[in-house]
Amino acid sequence: MAWDDVEKASYYRLWRDENWAIAGGADIISTGFVDKNLQAGTTYRYQLQACNLAGCSAKSAAFEVSTTAVATTPTPVVTPTPVVSATPVVTPKPTPSAPTGLNASNIKENQIDLAWSLVNGADRYVLMRDSALLSDFAANSYVDHGLIADTAYRYAVKACSGNICSALSTELNIKTLPKSLIVPPAPNALVDGRKVITLSWPAVDGATFYKLSRNDAPIGGNITDLNYTDTGLTASQTYRYSLQACNANSCSAEGPTQEVTTRAGEQLFFEVSGFDDSTNSSVPLHVYTEQNGSTMYLDQYASFSRNGKILNGREIYGRGLYIA
Repeated sequence: MAWDDVEKASYYRLWRDENWAIAGGADIISTGFVDKNLQAGTTYRYQLQACNLAGCSAKSAAFEVSTTAVATTPTPVVTPTPVVSATPVVTPKPTPSAPTGLNASNIKENQIDLAWSLVNGADRYVLMRDSALLSDFAANSYVDHGLIADTAYRYAVKACSGNICSALSTELNIKTLPKSLIVPPAPNALVDGRKVITLSWPAVDGATFYKLSRNDAPIGGNITDLNYTDTGLTASQTYRYSLQACNANSCSAEGPTQEVTTRAGEQLFFEVSGFDDSTNSSVPLHVYTEQNGSTMYLDQYASFSRNGKILNGREIYGRGLYIA
């Protein structure tokens, strides 16, 4: 008897109605079976299961087969054929060679695509993963999915012709990709005066450092902290910041943009009058500002030696005052 091959099946179980014992007493790896030593003129019922490492399918619908009845006519006398002394020579089926070219492609977090070269005379291939049976079928490729991210796997394959199989191929070691990093949010920004902006952000799972961009240009290198202070900026200027989360394998896509504007510069105007320009004396000037009695934004000294004006740190007459 014979049946069609079932996809992903690596062996079959044939059941016969005689106590529903497995016909032949063993699993069948081909798509046919010869049931011997039956009773003549008897009807038998058979059912079939397709199996692999995960288990077996449900039994097929039963089909009946009857053996031929014993003839009632006298058996003719047959003259024995003379014994031939020469023993027939039986040529053994050759063993297939081991497959070559085992390779992996389309590697993802949970999937690896495998392929290898065809072997002459082979009708099926047995694929192993980490020394355990993975598949047994006719194609020379296989998609292994449901894997774990950032995990190494070992593969080897052998070619078979009927029950005769080759040695295993050279082992292939391959690792799935790490879990993808999520895109970080736009960084939080705190304006600290006219030239400083402090940025911060929450941690991203799997990230070991971050890349920060200002106006589409990278700054700060590989930042391992969850904050960065950007200094040396220009007053009353708008800056755009975005962030990437990274590890040793890759970086996420760039996150959304945060726009921040620095504070305007201080507006100062000083005028000195009634000063005797004929003398070489001078008048000291100390300028400072505070916020809530603690934060110092300006603390500068200057002196005047004659009448004049100072506007925003630019000298008109007398000594100039530099405002940082």
